[in-house]
Amino acid sequence: MATDKRVIVVSDLHILGDAVADGRSHVWRGPDIFDSACELAWLIDCLDTAQDGGAGTDLDLVLNGDSFDFPAGESADALIGDPQLAAVRIEAALNRVPQVCGALSRFLDSHRLTVMAGDRDTQMVLPAAGSRFVDVLGAREDAVRFLPDSEPCRIGRLWIEHGHAYDPWSIIDENGVKILRVMQRRDEGMQLTGSDLRRLCILLKGLVTGSHSTEAHEDVYHAAAGRLLGRQDVDVVVFGHTHRALQVSLPGGVYMNTGTWARRPRVLEECLDDADDAMEKFGTWIESLLNGQFDGWVCPQLTYADIRLSRTGEVESACFCEFRESI
Repeated sequence: MATDKRVIVVSDLHILGDAVADGRSHVWRGPDIFDSACELAWLIDCLDTAQDGGAGTDLDLVLNGDSFDFPAGESADALIGDPQLAAVRIEAALNRVPQVCGALSRFLDSHRLTVMAGDRDTQMVLPAAGSRFVDVLGAREDAVRFLPDSEPCRIGRLWIEHGHAYDPWSIIDENGVKILRVMQRRDEGMQLTGSDLRRLCILLKGLVTGSHSTEAHEDVYHAAAGRLLGRQDVDVVVFGHTHRALQVSLPGGVYMNTGTWARRPRVLEECLDDADDAMEKFGTWIESLLNGQFDGWVCPQLTYADIRLSRTGEVESACFCEFRESI
């Protein structure tokens, strides 16, 4: 590494990839999961002029997986078998967020972007999808690199990985079963589509207040980060996937999770416990989401990691940050 380097890591945007042009759209009846396009565009535009950025500092932006959220009715295998459909999904997602596209285009005039695949957007590694992404942004091909979900992003002594490989259970499926049971009990005539369940489950993931099971789930990621920090060439580990934003010191270095920029409703543990009225409370909570009633439930937290490295690749600082309009 010839120059000082600054790396910004953002994960789990979940920009919807539904498209209507091909007739295969899966429509979500509620609001978009990602509705912070203006804030994200502001962050990207401000990065290279941020305080203490340093004129000689090399600046990289890493989108650490699940930047996009493809329709639940189409498996990754289906889109991999149809590369052009994957490209259509990417373009549809980018068309939803013109502010972000503009900011990325400006950023890529002089900086680099790494797009890592997560468990919800594995199709990003397809050449057709990557080419469409670059074309929509009007960027140079060498300014963007794409990494599959099986490959970490290594920058000096920094290790970045989406993290779903360490997930000990399918929390999406577990919550999906509960949601379906609640809604069928409350209204026999109401049917949730696969896309509805997908959106609701992503909202729920890692957001149960005071849940011991969630804390135990997070311990798995602490252990995985600890193993990586036990290597001789890693100072900081950054994951996404869990939607739980945090920074903790572990033996050997620092583990960070960049959280999510998706809508984050606060789920009370009493909605998910074994009490007789828990399912009714949970059903009420789900109904409020479907009706777009987020007051009192949504806890926005637009978080990212800001990491500085020396010329030789050592991590000099690792800061957990929350978006604000003056960076």
